[in-house]
Amino acid sequence: MTIKDFLKSLIQIAKSDLAASNLLFSNGFYLQSTFYLQQGVEKGNKAFAIFNEFIKVDEIKHLGHDHIELHKKGINLQLGKLKILNDDRTEVREFIDTIASHTNIDYKGYIKSLEKSRDIKNDWQKFNIVEITGEELAGLLEEIDFEIDEPADTSKETRDKLVKQLKDKLQGFILPLVHKLKNKYPAIEIDEIDTFFLDDNNLDELAHTMLDFGEYLRKFIPAFYKIYILGFILYPLVSKVRYPDFEEKFDPMNIFTINHPLVNQQPRLHKLASTALGILESIMNVPISI
Repeated sequence: MTIKDFLKSLIQIAKSDLAASNLLFSNGFYLQSTFYLQQGVEKGNKAFAIFNEFIKVDEIKHLGHDHIELHKKGINLQLGKLKILNDDRTEVREFIDTIASHTNIDYKGYIKSLEKSRDIKNDWQKFNIVEITGEELAGLLEEIDFEIDEPADTSKETRDKLVKQLKDKLQGFILPLVHKLKNKYPAIEIDEIDTFFLDDNNLDELAHTMLDFGEYLRKFIPAFYKIYILGFILYPLVSKVRYPDFEEKFDPMNIFTINHPLVNQQPRLHKLASTALGILESIMNVPISI
């Protein structure tokens, strides 16, 4: 089975879990509906992690239900890359900001969101399923219920202008970088790289490709953030419901009533999780019906 086929199957199962959760909720089986919701979100997190190459398919069986470890490697990897870019390469940062402004992505806000996710892990008790308040949950859902709008003006004139700006940025930091590499590693043959970036047609094609990549980011980042934070909210269900501590006299049937925040907010939770999975499907270009 290919990775793409595996992801298709995993997303299909995740959507089936969400559908089961929705059906159970509508019939008043709140504990069961919450459990299936958590299962769907967990599989969604694993699908996103595999898609991003944070983990390999054969690593899933070693992760169990804990999606935190699943994303930890990926987040640290991205933060490490960004730390390198922010050292003294201001031209690189300017180039990233150019792409960010084209796609309406707040670059600093995205980094802040990753750091915030790590803070949530450090303050785990705040999100205990028994103690979380309706206000806390509503605040979290409001924060992750966002999309990055498409640019209002998609005319050829505007796109050509953006391409020119990107080409200028490419010439502004890649060519100097190539020459630095030549000086540092004279034995490496990189004349072809130099020639490539001096060719206006190549730069034009590359800039258009980067704009398309920006469109991918515009769709992907909100979806990833949704499924990731939903995993943080729902993960304690595994230890509290699947493996209850009888010494605590914890009765999940008495906890998950319609008055519990994770129950009365479930229609919105279903929508957020389904939206995230749908975006991943569209990016993979593998429409799935269940």
